[in-house]
Amino acid sequence: MKRAAIAVATVLIFTSGSFGPANADSNKPLPVAGYDAAQDIPGARELPDPKTDYKVVFANGQDSKPGEINPMLPTIARYVNTLAKHGVPAERRHIIIMFHQRTPDFDIIMNNEAFRERYNRDNPNIAIIHALKQAGARRVIATTVLEHFM
Repeated sequence: MKRAAIAVATVLIFTSGSFGPANADSNKPLPVAGYDAAQDIPGARELPDPKTDYKVVFANGQDSKPGEINPMLPTIARYVNTLAKHGVPAERRHIIIMFHQRTPDFDIIMNNEAFRERYNRDNPNIAIIHALKQAGARRVIATTVLEHFM
């Protein structure tokens, strides 16, 4: 029940748009540079617990315009940074990003060569996906999308 409450509270914080300064209480850098942690709410009863294993799957099926970062990726970065800000170590952050799209081109995960060939510019998602991977997030591609490539 406690884990469910933490997850719901975290989602509500992210969807409210209330994001504050990154790691205001510490000089330790956040794992996904360039993205803030969620702002602390005074009197909050539930905060990330460094002793808890966080096993979270983000299903990313949002479309984005070519040239723009997929809107779900910064949300995932803020979640990872919020856990880190509250002392949850990397070995307790089990984050999986499951990519799936309704279109067969699936450009969010294209390498720069393929993206550049199609859109004549670099893939804006590469840097944040790499940063999330460095922070321990795993990527999974939905098999229904792979059928379009086979």
